[in-house]
Amino acid sequence: MWGLRYITLPVYVYMVYTIIRLVVEYACPVWHSGLHRYLSDTIQNGPEEGSYRCIYPGELYNEILEGTKLPTLAERRSKTSKEYFDKIKKDNHKLNHLLPNLRAVPYKMRTLHQNCVPTARTERFAF
Repeated sequence: MWGLRYITLPVYVYMVYTIIRLVVEYACPVWHSGLHRYLSDTIQNGPEEGSYRCIYPGELYNEILEGTKLPTLAERRSKTSKEYFDKIKKDNHKLNHLLPNLRAVPYKMRTLHQNCVPTARTERFAF
């Protein structure tokens, strides 16, 4: 990015929060759950950490996060995915019909799975 040296700091900060973060987080409810740890680290070490180094030169990444109280991209992706799934669980959402049916459990269990576990229709998982 040869043109970044001519951009002032307020414009660069604006670009990071309005363009770069939005592009990296686009459709994250779809792909975040399948993201491996090393890919998440690559996203963090690439655009996020590099942007913070340009905005706050000479400071460590962890110190920048503590000082600015900004969540990491991984935290934002997790929060966005959870919020989107909570919206889907509501009856009036257009994707709600894709979720498995809720099951009624008459007794108290340590871990309560609210949805029915889908059965596999393959020979590999047949009992």
